[in-house]
Amino acid sequence: MPLLDSFQTVIASAGRQYRATRKMARTGVTVLTGYSPYVPKHLLIAPQNLRTSDASLAEEYYAGRYVFAGELVETKGASPFGFPGAGSDWNRELHSFRWLQNLSARGDALSGSHAQAMVREWMELDAKSPKNVVWDTETAAARLISWLQNSMLILSVPNYDFHQEFMQNLGSHARYLKRYASSASSGIPRLMAYLALAYASVCFEGRTSRLNFAGSRLDEELDTQILPDGSHISRNPYASVEILTYLLPYRQSIIATGKEPSPSVLASTERLLHGLRFHRLGDGHLARFNGCGSTETDLVATLLRYDESVTNELVNSSSGGYERFESGETILIFDAGRPPKGTLSNSAHAGSLSFEFSSGADCIVVNSGVPVRKRAEIPAQWRSSATHSTSVVCDSSSCKFENTGQTGSLMEGQLFSGPLKLESVRLTDEQYEVVTASHQGYVREFGIRHERTLKMHRQNGCIEGRDWYSGPDKEDLYYTTKDAVTIHFHLHPNVEVEYSQDGNDILVRSLFGKTWSFSCEEITPEIEDSIYFAGLANPLKTKQITLRFHACKNPEINWKFAPLNS
Repeated sequence: MPLLDSFQTVIASAGRQYRATRKMARTGVTVLTGYSPYVPKHLLIAPQNLRTSDASLAEEYYAGRYVFAGELVETKGASPFGFPGAGSDWNRELHSFRWLQNLSARGDALSGSHAQAMVREWMELDAKSPKNVVWDTETAAARLISWLQNSMLILSVPNYDFHQEFMQNLGSHARYLKRYASSASSGIPRLMAYLALAYASVCFEGRTSRLNFAGSRLDEELDTQILPDGSHISRNPYASVEILTYLLPYRQSIIATGKEPSPSVLASTERLLHGLRFHRLGDGHLARFNGCGSTETDLVATLLRYDESVTNELVNSSSGGYERFESGETILIFDAGRPPKGTLSNSAHAGSLSFEFSSGADCIVVNSGVPVRKRAEIPAQWRSSATHSTSVVCDSSSCKFENTGQTGSLMEGQLFSGPLKLESVRLTDEQYEVVTASHQGYVREFGIRHERTLKMHRQNGCIEGRDWYSGPDKEDLYYTTKDAVTIHFHLHPNVEVEYSQDGNDILVRSLFGKTWSFSCEEITPEIEDSIYFAGLANPLKTKQITLRFHACKNPEINWKFAPLNS
């Protein structure tokens, strides 16, 4: 392992050890001081749940069948909590209790009894459950919010003893999150912890004075994590969906209690909605960058109903590092930004200078995205540069991965971006929107700098690209021996692709009948197999267009996607 990567690995490991030690210290102080939990007397309000519910799934739960994170587990009468063989993502979803919304959608007496029985069972079996999952900060925060949102269903069957135990557990969750929120991983986990505490401060009756800090801490996290253009600091487009799904009901709950949301909550909501619209392609899905996979399009549509902005102009995402082009029904989103750092990069991708574009309601060129179900024994290939619509040098990624060794995957842990020195410039003229960006992710190993220029014609949506390969200081490549380059253009599974009659170009037909021609001046394009990880249930087979060459011989590659029936 190169010395720089070794040093970054040590720093990442030390950071994890520091957070673990800090958590242990807080636990010890709590034991020594006998710190008592909050116990709310009653709940003042049950916040709204914006997620789409499916009442038919209640029958599956009654029968002991649970599908979470793309994995089906049949308990056959046994408790699902601590069920052997279930994956960690499945367990996180189970213990978050977000699935209670499906029982609430059904809303009958049986659903109420079942919800109360499941919560009681969780409280009784908690000690036997895997602590690293159950009391993961983000999971505990989601569980507290879910219990509050579905509290009317959970408490619909009168039972004094259960009511007291349930209130004690709500208080215990608030105590736990207050104790560990500041030591949670930066990004969504920490934001979720303060969101859950803010929910509790609005919903709890009695002893809420010690939770009043939550609103101000939430404001601080929102101001830090939500960039001016609405992007999240993790650069994951789906983070906007996750945050808005909880932030909007919190805002409405504050208003329902006769108070005013803070300026930070109002401003962050507006910015997040803008970011959500920015990353949305023509088919309603979000662009698949940095941890974003399949999109709950119905949830996105629900969230956008709260968008009260007076302008629909979406140009670029300077803070988040993304660029967006629009011409008629054609939309293109380009990753021209720096990868996130530290724990924020745990799910980030090595996708520098990749892009996606859609035509009407069809996605044409995509990145491979993230699977619904991740298996620990399978390398996280979706994080590599090769699964993105960008250039790859010698089958390597533009960024390195920490490789913690916890699951055996070669692409896990933090992203080490190295000396990317990423630059981006946007220009506009009467005919084209133009962005030029570059990175040096391949300089250290191969001595190759990659620069990409994308142009979109304002009238017909024609997309022209130029990929240029040079030395670190833009000098010609003379002495590089490892210079094999592949440019990938991954196609959405819904499109059809074939060679033109002369074999020089490639025709791409969308689901709704529009045809695009792909051509390249220097290299004859090829059609190859690919995989689309972001399928609704499982990864799907698809195709990709590839350009293969040597950078020293062909330092400049010019290609084009042109609409044939515009």
